[in-house]
Amino acid sequence: MVLNFFIIIYYLLSNPVGLEQYSSVIDNQNQKIIADSLSYPSYETLNQSSNINEQLIFNSTPNLKIDDSPFASPLIESGLVFEKAFAYRSEEDSTEDKIQLIGLTAKAQAIQFRIQVNKSVDDSTFLIINSLEKGTDLINPGWILDYNIIRGPTLPNGASKDEVIVLIYHINQNGGLDPGDYFNLIKVNYEVAEFEDLQDSVKSSFKITHAQASTSQGTPVDITPSRDEFKIIIPGIIPEFGLIFEEDTIYRWEDDSYTDKMKLVNLEFKAQALQFRLLVNNSADDNVILSFMNIEKGADLSDPSWILAYNVFRGPLTGNGASVDEILVLLWNLSLDNGLLPGDYNELLKVKYGVANLPALQDSVKSSIKISNAEASTFEGFPINVTPSRDELTVIVRNRIGLYGDVNGDGCLDILDIIMIVDHIVGRDSLEVEQFIRADIAPWITGHIEPDSDGLVNVQDLSLLQNIILLGEYPNGNSINNCSITDSSEFRGNNGSKITLYINENGITAYSNSDVDLRGVQIEFGNVSDDPESIIITTDLGQAYYLKVNELLRVLLYDRQGIKVINSGERLLADIPFRISNPESITVEKVILIDINRHRVMDDEIEIELIYGDPPFIPGDYILFQNYPNPFNPVTTIRYTIPDDCRILLKVYDVLGNEITTLVDEVKNRGIYSVNFGSAEISSGIYFYQLFATSVSSGKIFTETKKMVLIK
Repeated sequence: MVLNFFIIIYYLLSNPVGLEQYSSVIDNQNQKIIADSLSYPSYETLNQSSNINEQLIFNSTPNLKIDDSPFASPLIESGLVFEKAFAYRSEEDSTEDKIQLIGLTAKAQAIQFRIQVNKSVDDSTFLIINSLEKGTDLINPGWILDYNIIRGPTLPNGASKDEVIVLIYHINQNGGLDPGDYFNLIKVNYEVAEFEDLQDSVKSSFKITHAQASTSQGTPVDITPSRDEFKIIIPGIIPEFGLIFEEDTIYRWEDDSYTDKMKLVNLEFKAQALQFRLLVNNSADDNVILSFMNIEKGADLSDPSWILAYNVFRGPLTGNGASVDEILVLLWNLSLDNGLLPGDYNELLKVKYGVANLPALQDSVKSSIKISNAEASTFEGFPINVTPSRDELTVIVRNRIGLYGDVNGDGCLDILDIIMIVDHIVGRDSLEVEQFIRADIAPWITGHIEPDSDGLVNVQDLSLLQNIILLGEYPNGNSINNCSITDSSEFRGNNGSKITLYINENGITAYSNSDVDLRGVQIEFGNVSDDPESIIITTDLGQAYYLKVNELLRVLLYDRQGIKVINSGERLLADIPFRISNPESITVEKVILIDINRHRVMDDEIEIELIYGDPPFIPGDYILFQNYPNPFNPVTTIRYTIPDDCRILLKVYDVLGNEITTLVDEVKNRGIYSVNFGSAEISSGIYFYQLFATSVSSGKIFTETKKMVLIK
């Protein structure tokens, strides 16, 4: 009997058909697959009590088959296309999406096309198109946009199956679009209808048809879309039962490996054995980008009597190393009547897979791992229902080089990307096309999956990118890539640098010693328990920005005018005054230096020295530090350094320019000094302190003024 049992196991794992018919058939000669398309549920199965006509609103066409090759490489964008292949939206949401024209080969005087709304065979009817507008590429008033919306019968939710006929033309005979790429041609404004008790994800689309263009002489220009459909998905609330993945949809970075958990929820009877199949890259709209690696027992199967066996049937490998795979899995317990008791198991199995490398600028690419043929049985052989309530793990792969805000395409969001936007804004340098696309991230509404880019790169994008880096996450809640740069000639600076950090109870002081001038600095400190509230950081780079998230303090130093630098040699980098209760606990997590040539000094070229104590005086700089504390009451401390013997005059003024007091009026030797200023006889308000330093030997004059606030 035991022998027969293991013969059955061998048969299940070695026979590609097994006991049930495959849901897909692989033709090895043609390298094609015929698979069930991605199935979106009809509303009838989601809300039995709805008074809406489900057959009109929601597609329920069963067993739609698509004969297409999933082994093909991802398409290169060309022609008239929507900016995105798909997007997640919320019900009752109003938004806009862009239509682009990529790879125009001749000067186009006129363009015509149609947009089909809610009309694909697997569409549900919930999109309501409102209007079309000219994008920034058609800002010339000579461009005319005409369109006509032919609406189908309106359903109770306000949506209908529509067709939009669009014509764009230039009234000037010599006007038109020159050959090239246009990333903001037309804006489509639409809204999403309301749902009642939506339980599962539903899909609809905008589809471009009849796309044509012509020159002023009437010669046709090919603008056929490389992808003609823009899919809109409304995520639902999906009940959990049966054999499912822990997550419904998950974002992953390219060129890496990951592990996701499988759960068994609401098991009704004691299960002795379980079998199922995993289909990788196998749904109709999947890109072939995932590579199954292995499956392991989870914490719920720690008992060694549980045996896990599986067999992998791989399809032909694509150029990125991925393939369309099917994995047969069998799980059983060797001990008689020793199975899984009724209940929930949140870490039953762990599935490990790799993600392929994506081409540059190809982002948000979708694939999936799907559970099929899930069955379980008791020790006596009675079947147990473990059918998944949701059978697919949707994997959205993000491009490290195509990241929002990763202007230079090095896979990291950091101070270098900020400086590149600064140079573009002030006119020092212009961003290339791909850099411009990655820099155009504003506006971006908090909670939205993607930005609503406006086709401009300006201070709005600069401020948003700065906030993203300081927060460590995008407005959609996704964490930015916590990468580290390896050796690369493209980003290598000419020389190394030494950064010395002095940490004491009064704050952090950073000095640099470099052979090159520095334009930007990013430093991140760990284990910072104290809150550095309302501090003003002193730096010769002009401006300093900081934010503390949990116990991580991020500091950015750069000049928004793109002018100021930290000169080579031994210099003060920054003085960060705030009260630190336990200086020895603070660590340095990251240091990024950008030199005058806009090169990143590589990590292995930066020497970092961390000293817990007071900073020494380093000659070479006249520095007037920000007073601390600030605001203050009743006393604050003002520090300054002088590199030569100087005549020092340090005075305090009110906002009207009236002199309040003289704090120092004497000759001082080179060094670092501090003086206290009390507030007993003055009222609350804003005051200014000004340093005049005249070198005794050279006659050089240094002067600087800073602001302080008294609050009583």
